[in-house]
Amino acid sequence: MVDYILKAEKESDTRKICVLVPELVVHHWWENLLHNRRADLLKAILLIRGTRRIIVINIPWYLDRG
Repeated sequence: MVDYILKAEKESDTRKICVLVPELVVHHWWENLLHNRRADLLKAILLIRGTRRIIVINIPWYLDRG
């Protein structure tokens, strides 16, 4: 996914790339330990390898108590 985003960013000199990243919102702090942190890793890689034209937008995703 990172390679695709970086390739799309390089294809145009003026276009900005917006990446929507779902951010898991849990009810208790310890529930974060049960879920992987791939969204955080994706954001970090894009900030390090990307340019200012890549915009990362966090979208809260609420975990139902179900």
